[in-house]
Amino acid sequence: MPGRTKTTAVVLGVALLAGAAGVHADVLHVLSTTGLLRALDPATGTVLRRTQLRPPGKVVVYGGGLGAAPGGGTAVALVGLGDECTLDPARTLYAGTADYGCAYLSSQEECERGFVVYWGAEPRSCTWSGGGCDACGSCLNTCVPPPPCLGSTRTQWAGFGAAACRGLDGDASGCSGAYYSDEQGSRSCFESAGQCLGCDLSAEVAGTCASDCGADGSCADPSRDVFTGVYGCWLLFGDAAACARAYQVGNDHLMACVVGSDGYCTWCDSNGEAEGFCTNTCATPPACAGDPARSAVPECYVHEADPAACAEAYRTGPDGGAEACFARVDGSCVPCSRSGERQGSCINACAPPVCAGEPARTVLLGGPADCHGMDADPAACGEAYFVGRCGVSSCHYDAEASTCRPCTVEDPERCENACGAFEGLDVTHAPALIAVDLAGASAAVLGSPGDFLRQPVPDGTGVVYALSQYSGCVDPSALFRLDPGDLRPRLVASLTGFELGALALHPGDGRLYRFATDGLFATDPITGLTTTIATDAPVWLEPRAMTWAPACNAFLVADAFDGLWRLDPTAGTLEQTALYVEGECDEGDCATGLVLEGTAVCPPFTFPTSTSTTTTTSTSSSTSTSTLPSELLAGHRLLLTDNPAKPKKRRLEVRSDDPTISLGGGEGSPDDPVLHGGSLRVVATSGTFAATYALEDGWRYVRRGGRVKGYEWRERGAVRRIMLRPGRLEVRGEGAALVQALLTDPGAVQVALQVGGRRWCLEFGGTSEVRTPRKLRARDAEPPLECAEP
Repeated sequence: MPGRTKTTAVVLGVALLAGAAGVHADVLHVLSTTGLLRALDPATGTVLRRTQLRPPGKVVVYGGGLGAAPGGGTAVALVGLGDECTLDPARTLYAGTADYGCAYLSSQEECERGFVVYWGAEPRSCTWSGGGCDACGSCLNTCVPPPPCLGSTRTQWAGFGAAACRGLDGDASGCSGAYYSDEQGSRSCFESAGQCLGCDLSAEVAGTCASDCGADGSCADPSRDVFTGVYGCWLLFGDAAACARAYQVGNDHLMACVVGSDGYCTWCDSNGEAEGFCTNTCATPPACAGDPARSAVPECYVHEADPAACAEAYRTGPDGGAEACFARVDGSCVPCSRSGERQGSCINACAPPVCAGEPARTVLLGGPADCHGMDADPAACGEAYFVGRCGVSSCHYDAEASTCRPCTVEDPERCENACGAFEGLDVTHAPALIAVDLAGASAAVLGSPGDFLRQPVPDGTGVVYALSQYSGCVDPSALFRLDPGDLRPRLVASLTGFELGALALHPGDGRLYRFATDGLFATDPITGLTTTIATDAPVWLEPRAMTWAPACNAFLVADAFDGLWRLDPTAGTLEQTALYVEGECDEGDCATGLVLEGTAVCPPFTFPTSTSTTTTTSTSSSTSTSTLPSELLAGHRLLLTDNPAKPKKRRLEVRSDDPTISLGGGEGSPDDPVLHGGSLRVVATSGTFAATYALEDGWRYVRRGGRVKGYEWRERGAVRRIMLRPGRLEVRGEGAALVQALLTDPGAVQVALQVGGRRWCLEFGGTSEVRTPRKLRARDAEPPLECAEP
């Protein structure tokens, strides 16, 4: 086959594909979970540009959905935001949301501009070390201010590591006001014979110096005079005397160091105390002000199966406050945490909730439903409050209806909570609603709904609809409305199903269509009335995002395997298009939002210039070897399905996690399938089927940080997707073009993938997890003795 070359320029931040210049009337915009916004030509699937969404001063660390009203208008997205590395202006290259993001930066120049961000946590700079790029661990994180020297007047930070103090040699005055930091926290510098040295733990234990950088608070045990920092007790391994003098901080609690039975110096936490292993002499329990008769215990479970003792105990909570213990129906004794109160499980007797916004409300109810016990009694209603999913909330009297109802965040009449602002269960990870300029991929923050919502759908009037999926302040499985100027979620309809799927607006009937693994549902946004629509969708399909396509008169749906489908909402029919939305869903890069700009193009089922996948079949079960070198792999998983009455529903899945899998010579070599193509052979040793699938056009490079990390095949034929990278091989196929029959036992199933000048071989035989006339599923196969014929 003729050689082919593909040139792709990719940089995290803003990335353009070579040759993608020009104006496209119709553009399909795809938002991924990583916050990457891709623009595709809906007629050809060509990626026009890739841009990382970055509102001013922020980076998008999670994409929860993208939507725009049919016919145009501002697009909006629900996203998780993190802070940019503003403290270090040189750090402009966002590398992702985990430590390994830095590893994708291939040069020292890129690494020194790179940073990563965790959702809800501070940014971390990348550092070049040993010829590679890593997230800053044992180094100076230039994205955040240096840690302070708590408990001291020292203000001059010398740097990271004890050696940083040496920069103040000969400056006794400067040394006396300086400190350094390491993985365990901050420690002071000290002057000795004209040198400024770091007072590390070993020097302090030896009595050479005493670090006056301490914890936020002091150990209640005066004999504990050595502070080891954050989880630093282990540093004193082998020195029992020093361990007995030391303490550390962990999870914002001070803990005494103790020597364990194995000789290690470890820490005494609440579980260690509860199990009788140690006594934490550094901690003094807080008072149980609401119920002084209760006695402090390390953990409530010490009174397991003893309800009377449990009712008289309390523990120290994560925030340092007192949490009353209570007995569950199953006999377990657990603490009454803040989340437990809000879920209606208990009331913390040590610190009973109060209506801070209106102290005159003094009647604490058992839950939201109890407000209705004061229907037709406005005076009593005005004195009552409760603890609900959104925190402490007031009862609200509706004079027109003569009812006392609970004031909740999704209240249809938008009541005002007299006790204060509603609180999300997870404020740190509450997504933001942002406006997105699709042409320039710029974004501006509009606000936050205060809870975990996703799949935003604007209706063109400023109203945005969205789904809730996880346990939060609002109903965890519902459809909500966000009004302009008031982003508090307003309940439209409660939903069912484990996975709520994708959401889009039908411009014709004005209903909101939700497509999930359990069906297609249409909801009237005014009445909340929901209608179920039958579809022919395969049971394995996982809808991730959808949008309306005028030229198709149908929805476009992106699935979990990056495929793009047409969904006819009237007939309920689903057909896969020739397009793929690009991404690695199994690595967290999944499509979560679709917006189609333009009205002229409907994504095709086939590309006119595409070389389709060809299939040849035979009845031979020969497994003779060829002149190609064969690499025998262990198999992780095989799945074959076959329904003779419905051949379109056939499936093929193969996976190997064999560590010997490599890319051989890599890009441009004889092993490069983008240049040389390949084939897939699947053979039943019983002779019931044997098929060879040609893999010509359809290969592409998978790049990270400018380097080829693997190869990927995508087509609309029998074989839909192949992913090949070091240590991982995945094959997925579906449809009537697959040649496989299960009515008769196929015996062992041999698989051979030939790519360029290499061939990988697997065999799934012996015991199978499932073997029926319609399904064969096998796992954990040993490497075969020989290959299926090519």
